[in-house]
Amino acid sequence: MLHGLRKIYFTILIPAAAGFLILYAIKSLDLVTWDPIRPPLIIGVFIFILSFFFAVALPIFMRALFAHKIRDRKSIDVAELAGFERNLIFAALVAPYLSLSAYFLELPGFYFSGSFIAALYAAYYYFPSDKRIDFEKKIFRAK
Repeated sequence: MLHGLRKIYFTILIPAAAGFLILYAIKSLDLVTWDPIRPPLIIGVFIFILSFFFAVALPIFMRALFAHKIRDRKSIDVAELAGFERNLIFAALVAPYLSLSAYFLELPGFYFSGSFIAALYAAYYYFPSDKRIDFEKKIFRAK
């Protein structure tokens, strides 16, 4: 279970990280010249809010729904927990892509920084470590 979750995690996260590195290299080395994209300010607000929604609010809501679904059961199957964890990773790791889009669009510092912090939180908190998965197994009584 742990190996599969880590594989999914890195498969989703590595392209976003590579995108940041590539965009940074292009911008700092002036490899490609383009006019800065100046989207309306509402786009920055929208990306900022969506970043926190996917990194924080949606995973909390998903956890509450999952806990409600299994509330009367004595234990759950490890495969069911793995599916839940996989869905959490999918939901939370949308935030790095939103942050990447904020970087590409050269949004004002507040909106980019906020979305980047949300992306870092999602990448940090939802990493499937041994300790975290063992804790989840204990909480949800996975057998």
